[in-house]
Amino acid sequence: MTTTPDVRVLTSSDGCRIYADAVGDSSKPCLVFIHGFSLSAAVFDNIFFDARYSSEFFLVRYDMRGHGRSGKPDTIDEYASKLYADDFAAVLHTFKVRRPVVVTWSLGATVTADIAAHLPQDTLAGIVYMAPCPYIGLMPSIGTPFILNLLYDITSADDATSADDNMQIFFNSCFTDAEKTPWETRALWQGMSTFQRPRHRRFVVSRTQDPTRLLQLGTEGLPVLVLIGTKDPQIRTESLRTEMKKSFSNVDFYALEGAGHSIHYENKNEVMKRIMLFAKKTLTVRKKSDNICRVEKQPGSFLHLNSMARVQICSSRALFGYNGTLAKLALYEMDKCESRLLESIHGQPGSEEKIAEHTIRAKLISQ
Repeated sequence: MTTTPDVRVLTSSDGCRIYADAVGDSSKPCLVFIHGFSLSAAVFDNIFFDARYSSEFFLVRYDMRGHGRSGKPDTIDEYASKLYADDFAAVLHTFKVRRPVVVTWSLGATVTADIAAHLPQDTLAGIVYMAPCPYIGLMPSIGTPFILNLLYDITSADDATSADDNMQIFFNSCFTDAEKTPWETRALWQGMSTFQRPRHRRFVVSRTQDPTRLLQLGTEGLPVLVLIGTKDPQIRTESLRTEMKKSFSNVDFYALEGAGHSIHYENKNEVMKRIMLFAKKTLTVRKKSDNICRVEKQPGSFLHLNSMARVQICSSRALFGYNGTLAKLALYEMDKCESRLLESIHGQPGSEEKIAEHTIRAKLISQ
């Protein structure tokens, strides 16, 4: 395990450069972090350089297109939803990550709609939304009048003075008390925005998205964790709660009393505790599901077992171990379901061979 970032600059589908880095052991469960409006992945430094987290998870983050160290295309077409999804897919491919939990903050949450719309439905194991806007079209419903008016001013002003003034107001609103926030942090965060031009800010908040697939996955039970501060000046907590409960059937919603917008920074310990518990639960369920699917795809596996037999195998904590063409098979505690297992496959294609194979190998421990 290392807290020295593995830095990559990768190329997305349209040639746009995407900055990404990772810390930790790549064999560990993965969390992919996505930052907010006008900022960069550096807002997660306090998490990525904390060994408590990088020792348990493989932590990956990247700068969205139009932000930070990534490319900043100059036409709205280059901020298409599919390209945001392609950027995310490129990051997963680069770090050889499969089905992570994605941890999003603020406007970075909108990328989940792009992922859902354009990537396979099993791309994500779960979503963490921190002070989020899950898709751009939801902004008017959950944003405070303060942030909606400010975003209009930020994206409509082309002169440097107005842009600087508006961005100063925006950054102050990210902290519960900006004056008590270390100057180095405020300078870092505000400095990130100087790499954007006003047109880039317009593109990232006005691009088109279709949230249909995200909402469908939500109703189908995609695991979601929502964390929001009760003193967030940008998001209306109760409006967000209503929208999330309406659209996601498997959602845990936590309002952090007295917390502001940058909960990952100002409330790191509590936020990361909840994220780690959620991720461990979600990724454990995913691993068990993946193991079952892997068994079913092996040559000579019990592909024709009906659902009852599979449930019984799982309930008995059966363990399948394969080597190539199913030379090895380990089954634990099969006494309770053995007879019904054999009955369920009787008469199925190749059943005689499967029954013989099972009879010979059941209860052996895979070597």
